[in-house]
Amino acid sequence: MPLMKRISFILMIMLALLGTTAQRSEAREIKDFFISMPNELMLMLDEGTRRDLVDICLSGMHTALPNKWQGNSTMSILTEDFLSMFEDSEYHVHTCMALLYGKKDTTICVIRTLNTPEQASDIRFYDTGWRELKTEKIVKLPEIDDFGHDEQKVAANPLRVELLRIGITVVGDHTAHLEMSTNTSAHSIFYDWNGKRFVKRKE
Repeated sequence: MPLMKRISFILMIMLALLGTTAQRSEAREIKDFFISMPNELMLMLDEGTRRDLVDICLSGMHTALPNKWQGNSTMSILTEDFLSMFEDSEYHVHTCMALLYGKKDTTICVIRTLNTPEQASDIRFYDTGWRELKTEKIVKLPEIDDFGHDEQKVAANPLRVELLRIGITVVGDHTAHLEMSTNTSAHSIFYDWNGKRFVKRKE
């Protein structure tokens, strides 16, 4: 093999190896995105406090750190692709974050549930640069009427405002599931992650 072709061949192999190494180094866990998220998306906690929460949780100790609102924030669950925490001392704001894996892209799902005392959830999606994605492109949220009504609950409090509750479960094979329900129905609607979006499960 001529010298120039041999050098070109070696360079191609080196570039391929460098590309593989770069892809591996870019692989990040949910804790990394939690720490690096913009402060405006979590006003109670700055980056340093988020990092401390992660470190304490990984050490197995009880995680309760002061936040900017003169209270404490706690983290109860932290895995490679999921975390669960309460942003405030009164446990009014429950936040879950999960990584959703696709063939090319990874999506960050953030669910905040307000407990006062009825539960009301908000779900948002971001790319790995924390740019917000359009929710409707990832999941079609149900209408309140899709759940039906529990007549006893409605009769007990006819003025109750119907609120959507959302929970997420992440399992080991990078599969995620959403469960949605309301405070006026015993019926739940489930969605499964297919690598691109959440698809409503057939009932």
